[in-house]
Amino acid sequence: MRNVGYSELVMNQIGKLIIGWNQNFKDSINIGKINNHKFVNTPHKKLIEQLKSKGLLAGIEVIETE
Repeated sequence: MRNVGYSELVMNQIGKLIIGWNQNFKDSINIGKINNHKFVNTPHKKLIEQLKSKGLLAGIEVIETE
C-alpha cells in the first residue's frame, strides 16, 4: 500500500475520506514484541486529527466512524 496524499485525492475528485476508529483496537494485540511496541505507541488519534485538519484545507470531508 502506498502513501496517498491529499493532492491525489483532489486530482481524482475524491471528496470524502472515511477513517475507522475503535477505542480498544490496540488492546491485547499480539504481532511480536517489537511490533507491539511500535504499534501501541503510534498516536492514532493524533493522526486522525491531522487528517481532518488537512482535509479541511483541501476541501475534503473527513469522517470518523467505528
